[in-house]
Amino acid sequence: MLSLPEVHILSGAGKPIFSTKDDDDCSNVSTAGLIQGISSFADDALRQITTPTHVLTFLPCPPLLFFCATPPSLRGLNVGRLLHLLKHHLLVFLTQNGVSLMESNPNYDLRNLLYGTHGVLMAVVSAWTSQVWPQLDGIGVRLIPIPPSTTTTRRHIQSCMDVPGLVFGLISHADGVVAYKQGLPDHPLPIEDVHVLLHILQHMPSFRTSESWTPLCLPTFNRGGF
Repeated sequence: MLSLPEVHILSGAGKPIFSTKDDDDCSNVSTAGLIQGISSFADDALRQITTPTHVLTFLPCPPLLFFCATPPSLRGLNVGRLLHLLKHHLLVFLTQNGVSLMESNPNYDLRNLLYGTHGVLMAVVSAWTSQVWPQLDGIGVRLIPIPPSTTTTRRHIQSCMDVPGLVFGLISHADGVVAYKQGLPDHPLPIEDVHVLLHILQHMPSFRTSESWTPLCLPTFNRGGF
């Protein structure tokens, strides 16, 4: 198994939001401050630094800053895609309006709003080193066929999808899609959002162990709201 890259997400003010490092909070604060200082010194125009041991990638997305340090074993993988996916996972829980809190209050600690999502973000980084979908834009999802003999199951799925006013309907199993329904012909569910939803459903235990209504943002469809 490939080693994981070192990833940091921080605010424009250098406040840590997420890190793949297991260091204590003080260490992450120091690292985040150093990353922000380097990017700020270059007026946020810096994108990459190549060293003998790592490639350092910077992706400013005001009011956030994404950073990734990849060792030689991971060179050639799509780092930009990884940082893009991490941003989309943040938007699922925060929306663009939530992220914009950092603009009016750069010292606001977004970790308060992202409690319980660290495992999901870590799983994104892990999947990036071993799976295809985190590497490529627009790749399809796995479809899980329903055996013809399971008539009762088919009817139950159909009844779940026949909901008045339904915009999107999606039934998944593991990392695949069992059924999908598009309620409005002019508004398809972007494949990027399907990948993100499947990943979150797989890696957030609360979705698997309890039934609950949870608002989620579909960042490709509309990042402005849940």
